Amino acid sequence: MGLPSIVDARTGAVLDSRGKYEDSVGFDLAAWSREQFGLALRAENDARMALLGESYAGAAQGFSMSS
Repeated sequence: MGLPSIVDARTGAVLDSRGKYEDSVGFDLAAWSREQFGLALRAENDARMALLGESYAGAAQGFSMSS
């Protein structure tokens, strides 16, 4: 789940929402999703999600910073 927030990339925890979605800070979204829907969920910064999407299936597909 992409959020316009500061998200710990290792744990998926929302650290700061910068004034948006303030209830998400400190809320365990992954546990909530498992309990409510039986689905795995991971929170990530929305800009990082966009970059991951581009590298997987978009304009950056096959690009590597190490090459």
